[in-house]
Amino acid sequence: MNLDLSASFNARNYTPREVAATFIPNSDYEDLWRNQHTVLLGPRGSGKTTLLKMLTLPGLYAWEHPMAKELKNDRPFTAIYVPTDMHWHHQLKHTEEHLHTAPRFAQTASEAAVATAIFLSTAKAFMERIHFEAADYAKGESELCSILAREWQLEVPLPRLELVILALKSRIGEIRSLVRRAIFASLADEQLKDVPDYFHLDYFSQIDVACAAFDSLFRITTGQKWALCLDELELAPIWLQNVTFSQQRSTAEQFLIKLSTSPLPRTIGSTESRPRQDFRLLCIWNHAGKEADDFPERLALSVLRRRFGDGVTPDQLFGRSEELVEADKSIGKYRRGSAEWQLFKQIASWDHSF
Repeated sequence: MNLDLSASFNARNYTPREVAATFIPNSDYEDLWRNQHTVLLGPRGSGKTTLLKMLTLPGLYAWEHPMAKELKNDRPFTAIYVPTDMHWHHQLKHTEEHLHTAPRFAQTASEAAVATAIFLSTAKAFMERIHFEAADYAKGESELCSILAREWQLEVPLPRLELVILALKSRIGEIRSLVRRAIFASLADEQLKDVPDYFHLDYFSQIDVACAAFDSLFRITTGQKWALCLDELELAPIWLQNVTFSQQRSTAEQFLIKLSTSPLPRTIGSTESRPRQDFRLLCIWNHAGKEADDFPERLALSVLRRRFGDGVTPDQLFGRSEELVEADKSIGKYRRGSAEWQLFKQIASWDHSF
């Protein structure tokens, strides 16, 4: 990966391994590893996806940092990272608009699509954990796949997790075809009774069984809890927003819920879960009351080292800012002679309305 000073970085388009190559930890990342439910709140581009991807095993094992070594050996949970599929976001909105005569089918199709996406992410997390932490236990993988096929109603024998993932991807295609047919025929709920049985699977119950099976078969002592990490929840269906916030109050002990969203869904006001009582709210933007740290300086140094080597510092490249010069002179903000005062004076010289 070749990132330079002008690179556009959107973590959605990068693998956890690629994110790890340039990752700089901060206090929000440390808080995200706490053994509690968490809601990660911030505007687009604030780093929510980066933080969640760095909870995954591929991110940890690719990250060259002392903290990574510590987390590999002693972490409170293993992450199941679930991205919000932008294609499904638009397609489900399209389904709701065009299947107004079949609202129950539209809702059930949405639930089946989300459940399948979560099963897919869970199977990937299992495959990654076996690869990094139980590579010599092939028999356990075969037994696990048999349980997953039964619980997730996958029809053919699947001895490897790669085949489970392939079957789940095929199911996503089948759901899309069923939805398109219903829209094309303008069908009503009464005409859509023969849906596949997997449409009625409850995703959380099913991954609860799946994770319990994995723990029983592999008995890995590190990261024994599981964290369901749902990214970009603001793009998810409203019913999923409601469910996930409610689950923070009623989830089984071995599960944690980690959500990222922008802005905070309106459902937070209508569910019983509350910040501080049921989940930790992490606001990842600069605001009053948030302690400053050296993250910006460490980030700048990291970028400069990749571009120019170890010999260049931000001070050398950019010089000292007017704000720092003013601080040295003890000139307060907005006082006569300050940078703000000079800027206002300049604007007033050509904009008399100002």
